[in-house]
Amino acid sequence: MGLMLNETLSNERLKKVTVNWAYRRQVDKNWYSEVLDGKGLYYISTKFGTNYTPRYIGQTYNNYFARFIDHDWYWLNEYRGTKFFRLGSIEYPTGKSKDEMKQLYVDVESALIYEMKKLYKDKLRNVMSTKTYEPSHLYVIRNIGYRGELPEVISMRDH
Repeated sequence: MGLMLNETLSNERLKKVTVNWAYRRQVDKNWYSEVLDGKGLYYISTKFGTNYTPRYIGQTYNNYFARFIDHDWYWLNEYRGTKFFRLGSIEYPTGKSKDEMKQLYVDVESALIYEMKKLYKDKLRNVMSTKTYEPSHLYVIRNIGYRGELPEVISMRDH
């Protein structure tokens, strides 16, 4: 299941991406914060008892707040437990054009969903992007920070 970080990163044919994940925040009536004005990846989970279960992985190139409003959150009520989200920002690579960054977000989102779908079977809500999953490049994704249940390293070559 897990990859050896040095082995994976030493493969020069794969491009490298680093995603820094923030600590989880509870979805509640007062969940808005200035950090939601940013853009990037997000990961929604539920906690029931002591177990966290991933429910949704997404990305936005506009801002988190607008994207979260689009979700309406109604579907989260189908799940028992406390609802959480965490935000992820791509720290590397840098210096890409706006269009290249948009594509990178899409590719990384699809890879994260694909990987988590393997680990959590029917728990993830959004798996459609894995049916038409054709990344523009092959990446090795390194998840750092408060990554929760996300694997530390994901190789798109394995998909």
